[in-house]
Amino acid sequence: MPGSHPHGPAGEYGWRPVIILACLFFVIGFVTWLNGPLITFVQVAFDLSAVGAFLVPMCFYLSYLFFPLPATLLTRLTGLRGGLVAALVVLSIGIAIFGECVSIRVYPGALAGLFVIGAGLSLLQITVNPYVTLLGPAGKAAQRIAIMGVANKLAGIAAPIVLALLVMRNLGDIAGRVRAAPDQATRNRILDQFAHAIQIPYFIMAAVLLALAIGLARSTLPQIDIPAAPTRDAPACRTSRRTGSWRLGVGVACMFVYVGTEVMAGDAIGVYAGSLGIPLDQAKFFTSLTLTAMMGGYVLGMLLVPRVFFCGCRPLCKSFLTHIDV
Repeated sequence: MPGSHPHGPAGEYGWRPVIILACLFFVIGFVTWLNGPLITFVQVAFDLSAVGAFLVPMCFYLSYLFFPLPATLLTRLTGLRGGLVAALVVLSIGIAIFGECVSIRVYPGALAGLFVIGAGLSLLQITVNPYVTLLGPAGKAAQRIAIMGVANKLAGIAAPIVLALLVMRNLGDIAGRVRAAPDQATRNRILDQFAHAIQIPYFIMAAVLLALAIGLARSTLPQIDIPAAPTRDAPACRTSRRTGSWRLGVGVACMFVYVGTEVMAGDAIGVYAGSLGIPLDQAKFFTSLTLTAMMGGYVLGMLLVPRVFFCGCRPLCKSFLTHIDV
């Protein structure tokens, strides 16, 4: 983009790639944070217990366990930009499978669709995060990641509201009609009509993702490759590997706890609200409220850390960092 400063957050490529990647992070957030209201939706549509409904996030996040390594190998073949395109195609397929299987009330097929969606998101995150990091100056990478985080959380606020307004209208009334149905045939008829409402929105979302993949493949987004690690002497290399493995283990553990806490806060709040007797027509919006609070904390973190809160613990952190570098 003309006029962009090469040392600014956007770097030499300008703001256009940053905006495109922010849109991809919006997609990640939109698809991921649909899980919260989806748990309530499938609980009603398939007449499930809370345990059965929580197979939704379980299948979704199990794919994050199984697919990162295959996704990494695929990215080595396609490059980061090719990996982004492939991820959007996989996402489109998974969303179409999920929408179709829910509309005909085949729960195992819906879970399979969620598994495919998780695979697509695994590939997308493995490609888009290093792409954002390498897109501009290394010293400004945190600012670019912050922009992506804002886009992700905005999608998390919007997605549950959109789903609630499109396919979860009068949710409490439908649940009451199901409970009051005189026989199984009547109950199935009510649930079939309710579940079918999700088909068109999900097919539209799948078509949009496929169009994004085609547009991204034909765009002028720069091709960026992950640089090879520098060659080091053997003793230094072994020391570096030990230190790197220790840090990697700590990082994985921290991410596991953080993501688990964040996801459960957003996904489980609707079921928790229902257990407290809060009407479903109110609880379906609670995921958006949770993400709004997270967004507030995220913005405060960007403004206050390390300017305010990090200052008091800087000596302790400096001592810790010095220790682990030995």
